[in-house]
Amino acid sequence: MRHTRDVLNGLQVSPADRRIMVVGERVAVQLEDTQAAPEATFQVPSSVVGITPLVQELLVRIDTCRSENELNRLFLFYNATRSRAGYAPTHLRLLSVNAAWLGELAQRPWESRRLPTYSMAWEDLLAALIRQYFFVAIYRACAESLAGEHAGRLAAMQGAESNIEERLEELTREFHHQRQTAITEELLDIVAGVTALEEEEA
Repeated sequence: MRHTRDVLNGLQVSPADRRIMVVGERVAVQLEDTQAAPEATFQVPSSVVGITPLVQELLVRIDTCRSENELNRLFLFYNATRSRAGYAPTHLRLLSVNAAWLGELAQRPWESRRLPTYSMAWEDLLAALIRQYFFVAIYRACAESLAGEHAGRLAAMQGAESNIEERLEELTREFHHQRQTAITEELLDIVAGVTALEEEEA
């Protein structure tokens, strides 16, 4: 949330001109607390199978915004995996398409001996390719966020398991110590009783 808020504030766009869509109820509640209520909230997919329908629904919303001429820039905020048990907030600018990035792609050498051909207008082809790029970018963001969340939960569970094992060892040592103390006290009582009987007989 801090990363998202910092980037949005740096854009110098008034909150009234922002259109925010959120995946996850917790984020939506936090945004409402900052007076930046999202216009749409989507459920977090519980597995990889649920990512594709979510991405398709998001793309429909994005297309609607673009057709209404209300979308000049589009940013995607998500948690990117950084290690086996960690993730970090990041963002990706999807619109407007970076001209320098397209120029860099055009300068790359073609790796095949066959040149691609197409039979449709290049504007339509570019729009289709950009839509596919959107799909892949949003799908990857969802997958990485989901993986990061599960990795965080797994790390927390492993930490809890380690704490339980340490506590169990500590309790076991304490139990053995108290048991040994009780046995020692009983033996001392027996020895004291025997000594007292021997003194009486003497």
